[in-house]
Amino acid sequence: MLDFQAKLLSRLVTYFKPKLVLELGANIGKSASFMASVNPSTLVHTVDANEGLTKVAQRNLDTLKLTNVMVFNATFESYFEQSEDIYDMVFVDGNHHYEPTIAYFTALKTRLSSEGIIIFHDIYYNDGMKRAWAEIKKDQDVIVSLDLFFFGIVWFGKNQAKEDFKIRFPKNLISIII
Repeated sequence: MLDFQAKLLSRLVTYFKPKLVLELGANIGKSASFMASVNPSTLVHTVDANEGLTKVAQRNLDTLKLTNVMVFNATFESYFEQSEDIYDMVFVDGNHHYEPTIAYFTALKTRLSSEGIIIFHDIYYNDGMKRAWAEIKKDQDVIVSLDLFFFGIVWFGKNQAKEDFKIRFPKNLISIII
C-alpha cells in the first residue's frame, strides 16, 4: 500500500468516526496502523490467514503502541463464522479475485451499520477485480459508489438516489489533497 492510500484511509476514519473497522488483509499492519492512530476510540480488527504476516503486523502495532487494534490469524471465511460484529467501515485488501471479492461483499453488506461503508483496494488489479467492482456498483443495495482507481468505495442507505462517481487525478495532486 502506498503512503497516500494509507493517509486516505486515516482521513476516512477521521471523517466518518467509525466505532469498529474491519480490515481483510492485515499484511504487515500498515493500513491498520494508519486507521487506528487517528482515533484511539476506533477499534480496528485486522484479519489475515498468513500466520507470518499476522505476527509481523502484531509486532509493528505493538511497536507503535496501538492498543485499539486486534489482529486475527484466520481465513476471512472462518472469521465471518466466528464474529457477529456490525462494522462502520470495512477495508477489503485480501484475495483480489472475482469470486472471493463478491463473496466478501455479500457477507459484509449485511454486517454494516446504517452509515457503514466498504472500501475495496486494487479494483483494477486484474480482470476478475474489474468484473467484481462493476457488479458491486450495480448492486441494488449500493446507493453511492466512488471509483478512485486504487480504491472503490461503496455506501448503503435509503435517503439518496443511486449515484456512481469516478475520479481520476494525477499522483502529484494526490499529495496536495491528502
